[in-house]
Amino acid sequence: MLLLLACAIAIPAAGATVLVFTVQDERDATAIEGASISIDGVYIGKTDDAGILEYEHAKTDSFTAKITAAGFDDWIDIVSDTATSVTASLSPRTIFLSVVLFDAATLEPVQDVLVKATGDEGTFSGRSDEEGRVDFDVSAGATYHLEIRASRYVTLQRTVTMGSAAREVQYWMYRNDLFVIRAEDADAGGPLAGVTVLIDGQVQGTTGDAGTLALYLERERSYALSVQKDQYQTVTDTRNIGSEDAVVVYTLSRSLYPLSISVFDPGRVPVEGAKVYIDDSLHGSTGVYGSAGIANLKAGVHRIEIRREGFVTWTSEIEMIDGSRDLVVSLEYAPATVTVRVSNTAGRAVAGTSVLVDGSAAGLTDAAGELVLTLPAHHTYNITAVHEGYLPAIVSHDIPSGTSAADVSLVLEEELDLALIGLIGVGLAALIGVALGIRWIAARRRHRRPAPKRL
Repeated sequence: MLLLLACAIAIPAAGATVLVFTVQDERDATAIEGASISIDGVYIGKTDDAGILEYEHAKTDSFTAKITAAGFDDWIDIVSDTATSVTASLSPRTIFLSVVLFDAATLEPVQDVLVKATGDEGTFSGRSDEEGRVDFDVSAGATYHLEIRASRYVTLQRTVTMGSAAREVQYWMYRNDLFVIRAEDADAGGPLAGVTVLIDGQVQGTTGDAGTLALYLERERSYALSVQKDQYQTVTDTRNIGSEDAVVVYTLSRSLYPLSISVFDPGRVPVEGAKVYIDDSLHGSTGVYGSAGIANLKAGVHRIEIRREGFVTWTSEIEMIDGSRDLVVSLEYAPATVTVRVSNTAGRAVAGTSVLVDGSAAGLTDAAGELVLTLPAHHTYNITAVHEGYLPAIVSHDIPSGTSAADVSLVLEEELDLALIGLIGVGLAALIGVALGIRWIAARRRHRRPAPKRL
C-alpha cells in the first residue's frame, strides 16, 4: 500500500509539466545559488546550491520567465509550455570601481598614478586624473587585486570585493623619498619650532609647532645638514640618507654668553660680598671691587637677584642675546626701624610732640610718647622734638649699615614763666631800690652831723 502511495506521489498529475531551471554564470558556467525566478510576474522560488529550481505547471501556452540574481543582469525569456528544461546564463552586471589617491603628507590628490586591476576577466589599467581618480568598469560581486604605482611613492597592493552597486575606495600614497627632521629643546625636552634647516647650504624651511620639517631627499647619498635658531647653538652634521632612514632628531642647546656684574652702594662705593642669584640659584659673590662674572649664561630671559646684608635686595630681569652683557647695580641701604621716645625731666612721656628728622616733619608722638620711623641705615640723623611749653630738644643719632632697629630718646625741659620772672624781677628791683634808698639817707645824715667844738 505504501509503495503504491509513493509511486502515486512520484508520478506527476495528468496534464502537468515539470520544468527544470538551471541558472549559471555565463563566464564560467558556475551555478548561481539564490537566483529568484518569476513566471508571468508571479514569484515561484529560488535556485538551490546547484543553481536548480523545478517548476511544475499545467500551462497550455507559452509564458514569460524572469530570473534575477545579485550582481547579474536580469534574464528574461519566453518559455514554451511543453519545455521541460531551461538553462539561463546570467551576465555579470557592470558597475564602476573608483580609486582615489591622496598624498599622505600634503593631503592633496596625486595625479598620473598607474592603477592596475586584475580580476577573473583579466587585467586592465588606468592613470589618475587631476583629482587623483581613476574609474574602472567591473563586474558586480567580483574580487579585484589592485596594484598602485607612482614615481617616488611606495607601491600599494590592495584587494577590493565588489557588491551589487558602484564603489569608491580611497588610499594614501606615501612618498618613498620622505625624510623628516625633528628639532628638540635640550632644556625643555620638547619640540622646538622655528628651527631653520639647511641642506648642502640651501635653506629648506623651518620646523613647525611639532618641531618637524618634512623633506623629499634622494636616498643612498650623503648630505650636509645644518639646524639653527636664534639664541641656540647651531648643529651641523654630514649624514648618509639610506633607504631605511625616515626621521633624524637634533637636540639644540641655548647659546652661552658671558655676564659681568658690578655692584655699588648709593655713594658709588663697591660692595663686596654681595651674593648673585640667577633664576633662584646662587652663582657666586662680588669681590673686593664689587664685581662678579658668569662665564656661560644661556641665552634667553633670566631673573637676577643681588643680596647683601644691610642693603635692599635688588631684583630685575635681563635678556641674554647676541653676545655678552655688563650689568651695573646700585644697592640701596636697608631701612631700620627707629623708635623715638620723648619724655620730660620728670620722666613722664610727652604725647603730641612734633618730631623732625633733619629738619623735616616726621610725625607726632603717641600717648606713650613714642613715634616709630623707618629710616635708611648708614646715615647720621639730627632728630628734634618740639612741644609747646618745653624747650626744643635735639639729638644726633648714627644708624650704621646693617642696623635693623634703633631707639632714640629725647628729654624736654619746661620753659620758664616769663610773667612770673617779670614779677620777681620787679620785686627784686624794688628791694634793691629800698636798700639803696636807706643807704643814701644814712649817708646824708652822716654828712649833716655838726662838727665838735674846740676847747
